[in-house]
Amino acid sequence: MLAGVVLIPGPPLLVPELIGSAAAETADLRAAVLSAGAAIADVDRWIAVGVAGGGEVVGVFGPDTVGTYRGFGAEVTVRLGPADPPDSDEAPTPDPGPPDPGVADTELPGSGIPGPRRPDPTVPLAALTVGWLRDRVAPRVPARVLIAAPEPTAGERSDTTDHLIAAMVGGDRVGFVIVGDGARTLTERAPGGLHPDAATVQRRLDDLLTTADLAGLGALDEQECTRVGVGSTAAWRIGASAVAALGEPVVPRELYRGHPFGVGYWVGTWLPEGM
Repeated sequence: MLAGVVLIPGPPLLVPELIGSAAAETADLRAAVLSAGAAIADVDRWIAVGVAGGGEVVGVFGPDTVGTYRGFGAEVTVRLGPADPPDSDEAPTPDPGPPDPGVADTELPGSGIPGPRRPDPTVPLAALTVGWLRDRVAPRVPARVLIAAPEPTAGERSDTTDHLIAAMVGGDRVGFVIVGDGARTLTERAPGGLHPDAATVQRRLDDLLTTADLAGLGALDEQECTRVGVGSTAAWRIGASAVAALGEPVVPRELYRGHPFGVGYWVGTWLPEGM
């Protein structure tokens, strides 16, 4: 059952080791993301959805995944599952869905026993973000991340939504993480420069997230969002559709909205009524 929804951005600047002295400029954003994650720290498992960046892998990344921020400038390793296996008397964690992209195990010399997994530098940024957050607020909780194409077909979107719904039904408590960044064109120094429509689009997006307007998010105009540098439209559309299909009313709470370095970020929670 759905225990709560957490909505976070996924930029590398969340990781202090990657940005040095600039970490202080994003302290409020980082604190909000950690606070949001703490709202689903006491659950049985996480399911997450994000969007592939340029050249990144589309697929499913499960609790065995070990990733690294090496490609972003520092060897910061993150996991989507506990480093230690569960106790033998514990029931295995349900993990429905297709197999995860393979990551080769190392082997303990002379034993034939698989050792710790090597960090995979190809793990998409959205999955790294989920791992970074999980490591800090819920290290014993396994996570599974679905990485969608930036502009999925209607069929692909439906299949991913169905997968998410299947992963959230049942008796165990599931935390749902939606990873998405806003417009990249909000100031002249933004990664995409300044677009005259970016502020309006970002404000509308922030308001939809703040009010948990599932219908509005599900109907986001991908072309309009792409024009101002919003690359996460698919994650919000798929996530909102999954939450709507579950039929559980949620209470939204905004924890952060802002645009450090000219990129729009929104952080918040949608928790079931009564929580």
